[in-house]
Amino acid sequence: MDPNERDSRSTIRPPPHVPLLLIGQHEVVRALAATTTCAIDHAVTRGPFGFARDVVLKRVLPGLPRDVAASSAERLLHEAAALARLSHPAIVRLYEVVEHEGSPVLVLEHVDGLTLARLVDDLHARGAALDDACAFYIGHRVASALASAHEASPSVSHGDVAPGNVLISWDGHVKLVDFDLVHGSSPTGDVVATCRLVQDLLFRAGNVTSDPSVALATARPDLHPTVLVAIARGLRHELTAAQLEATLRAVIDVETVRERLVSRLQEAPRARWSYPPAPVAPIISSLAPVAVQPRLSDISTVKTRRKGSRAALTTSVAALVLAAVAVGGAVLGRKYAHVLAPPPPTTTLASEAPPAEALSLPSATHDAAPTDESTDQEGRIVTAPSESDHRIFVDGRALGHEGQPITVRCGKHVVKIGTAGTPRNVDVPCGGEIRVTR
Repeated sequence: MDPNERDSRSTIRPPPHVPLLLIGQHEVVRALAATTTCAIDHAVTRGPFGFARDVVLKRVLPGLPRDVAASSAERLLHEAAALARLSHPAIVRLYEVVEHEGSPVLVLEHVDGLTLARLVDDLHARGAALDDACAFYIGHRVASALASAHEASPSVSHGDVAPGNVLISWDGHVKLVDFDLVHGSSPTGDVVATCRLVQDLLFRAGNVTSDPSVALATARPDLHPTVLVAIARGLRHELTAAQLEATLRAVIDVETVRERLVSRLQEAPRARWSYPPAPVAPIISSLAPVAVQPRLSDISTVKTRRKGSRAALTTSVAALVLAAVAVGGAVLGRKYAHVLAPPPPTTTLASEAPPAEALSLPSATHDAAPTDESTDQEGRIVTAPSESDHRIFVDGRALGHEGQPITVRCGKHVVKIGTAGTPRNVDVPCGGEIRVTR
């Protein structure tokens, strides 16, 4: 055998990966952030039969004075006690609490995405901003998390609702982190902070400089009056988280706006890295404490290939369905035409200047004639009331709910009842009305 020819049975194996730190069954693979008292790490939980799960570890920063370390450990236990009471899709989950070198370590859900602070800064650097609808959606999810927390226990108050503590996953889901048992703090303080967060996003969306002395209604008079009133009341401690959440949810179609947010996230740069990564420091304790607010920092991880596989599978299935329709003939084509027809465009973006009724509440009056147009150029769309109270979408915009007559310009429109409803082409008569059923 040629000595230069490699034996086919031999392989060159990379050196075994050595985690930065091993805490029980959790392998620390990289540091995410360090506060003045805590280290926050990305880790992988190992289990039997090849089980592995990405997690975040929050622990006492090594090398602290004994009294400072004891205070940090107590705060971590307070946070664990708060998270143990909470269960909400917009709140980062606590998996367990383990012990390491005599101190507690919180094992938290890993969110694959960015902080709101990182996303806003990235957009600002490119001269862009999140639109009104995305601001409403983020505020709705944060307020929903707070409402669940306040309902679970009156003693639970977040105390630090800020962009750095709001995580947004790459699929557009919003998660609130860094809960604590804040004593002597009112839950309405969380609402005030949430209103300030939403207000800042709306200032940015309107390309208006944020000024605490300028009311949002003055800077953005184009916003829906119900939202303006709700934010003003929230800033005055006159609103609960549940009331704020209901107001913001009513002015958007949640799934449509979430998809819009995903498209903005896809524009953000992602740090590509492979697992296992090369050690970034000899030991995790070499991190020097920095004076920043406690938060889970910006998270960028390897995306699996399942998304691409799902896209390929969806394309294949769609091709098979289209082929079946073609072979089936005109009868089959007519029967399933409404399924295969592309949905109407759905936009709820402030940058496209939707009319005021696009962000209307169920209580808004849609059958009032505009003052600047003649009523003979309008017609009404009428639907039957139902207990489900689905939204009515006209040309992709939510204009009301079932049972409410909706005034629109007469002519051809695309109407859909509910987000999962079938789009219907209708011709609204001038000065008359047309009834649409599910």
